[in-house]
Amino acid sequence: MTEGNVLDRLSLAFRDCEDICTEKLGLSESKAVMLYQPNLVDTTRLREYFTPELTRSLSGEGRELDKLMNETGAALLQEAQMKLADYASLIFSGQLFLYLERRGELYSVNLASVPRRDPEESALEPSIRGARDGFVEELDTNIALIRKRLATTDLSVKYYYSHGTTRTRVALLYFKGRVPEVSLSIIQQRLENLAQTVLVGGNARLEDAVTGNRYTVLPLTNFTGKPDYAAERLMRGKFLVFMEGTPTAMIAPVSLTELFISSEDSYFNYHVAIANRMLRIIAAFIAVFSPGVFISLLMYNQDQIPFQLLATIGISRLGLPISAFVEMLLSLFLLDLLREAGARLPRATGSTITVVGGIIIGDAALRAGILSPSMTFLAAVAIVSGSTLVNLNLQSTTRIMRLFVLILSALCGIYGTIIALFYMLVYAINTQSFGVPYFSYEKYGRKESLLKFIRLPFRKNSLDIVGETSGSKGEEGS
Repeated sequence: MTEGNVLDRLSLAFRDCEDICTEKLGLSESKAVMLYQPNLVDTTRLREYFTPELTRSLSGEGRELDKLMNETGAALLQEAQMKLADYASLIFSGQLFLYLERRGELYSVNLASVPRRDPEESALEPSIRGARDGFVEELDTNIALIRKRLATTDLSVKYYYSHGTTRTRVALLYFKGRVPEVSLSIIQQRLENLAQTVLVGGNARLEDAVTGNRYTVLPLTNFTGKPDYAAERLMRGKFLVFMEGTPTAMIAPVSLTELFISSEDSYFNYHVAIANRMLRIIAAFIAVFSPGVFISLLMYNQDQIPFQLLATIGISRLGLPISAFVEMLLSLFLLDLLREAGARLPRATGSTITVVGGIIIGDAALRAGILSPSMTFLAAVAIVSGSTLVNLNLQSTTRIMRLFVLILSALCGIYGTIIALFYMLVYAINTQSFGVPYFSYEKYGRKESLLKFIRLPFRKNSLDIVGETSGSKGEEGS
C-alpha cells in the first residue's frame, strides 16, 4: 500500500466534503497524514494529547510509535478489505485516519465525540407516575437503558445493517424462550434482508421493511419512547427493534387488545388500569361507529330515534343547505384540520390556535347555517374519543375506519353499518403480526386472551420468571 494509492482514494472519496480536515505531521522522512471530521472528534484530546505525542514519536524523541498506537486503540486498516463506503462510515462516526508513510500503513484511531442528547422524558408519552427517562437517537444509549433494567444473559441483542450509503445500524432485542419461534424467525429473516433496503426517514421505512404487509390499515407493531414499558414488553414475550437515529423502539408481535394498553397502566392500581383499558375500547367504538350510526338513523331509520330527540335534531337542521351526510363529513374534516394544525404548530402556540380556532370556526359555522349543533357535537365526540387511544397508528386507523363506516351507512343505512362491522372483523381476524393472529383469542383461547388484556394484581403475576414461553403465565397481568 503506497501513500499515493491510499491518499488518492481518500481524497477522491471526500473531494466534495469540505468539512473533512487533512493535516500532515512530522519530518519529510517520517511523515504522517491525518484525516478527520473536526465536529465528530474530541478536538481537546486531539490537540493536547494525540498530536503532540505523535509528533514526538515521529521525531524519535517520544515513546515508540507502536506503543502510542496501542495506547490510543488504533486499528490497522487492510486496504484489500475496505470499500469507500467503509471509509465514509468510519470517518463520519468520529474515527480519525492516520497514514504512516514510512510503514505504508493506514490506522483508524477512535477519538469520537459525536453530538448526542441525554435521556429525558418522552414528549409523546408524558409520565404521571412512571420513570422520566426516555429513548434518544443513540442506539447504544437505548440498549443501555434496557440493560440497566434487565441485567440478565437471557436478553439477546443482535445487530443488523441496512444497505449502501446509509449503513444504518439496527438492533433486535428479545428474551430467549419467550418470543414465539415463528415470530423470531420472521423478524430475523426480514432484518437480514435489510442489506437491500435504504433506511432513511425514521421508523416508518423500517416498519414497512419488516412487517411484510405494507398495505394493511391495521398497525402491526407498537412504538414506545419509554424504556420501562419496553422492558416490560420484553418480559411478556415481545421483541424490540431499535434503529440508529430514532428515539423510539418498535414492539412486536402485537394483538389488537395490546394496542389499548398504556405504559402508565402498570403504575396504577389494577382496578384503575382495567377501567382505563375498558374506557379506551368503548372510546374506539364511539370514534369509529357513532357518526355512521347517527347518519344511518337520520337518513333511513328515523322511527328508531326517540320522538323528542328527533324533533330537536329536525329543528336544529332547519334551513341547512346540505344533506346530513355532507354535513357530517364537513364537521369531521374541520375538526381533523384543527387537530392536524395543533400537532404541526410549535407547542407554545399549537394548543392555543387549536382551541381558539375551534371556538371561532365552530361558532361561525353554526351562525352561518352551515352546520347544526347536534352534528357538530357528535363529530367532536368522535374526534375526542379517537384521541384517547394510546397507539398513534391506531388513531389514524380509526379515522380511516370511521370514514369507511360513514360512507356505507350513508349508502345502505343500518345494513351498511353492519356490513362495515363484519368486514372489519373478518379483515382483522385474517391479519397476522409476525405470524401471531391479530385477535389473540384465535391462538390462546378465551381465558388467556382475557388475562392478556386485564391486569391482575402483582402478587398473581409471574412476570419475573425468566425463560417461560410466550402465551404462558408470563403473559398474564399485562
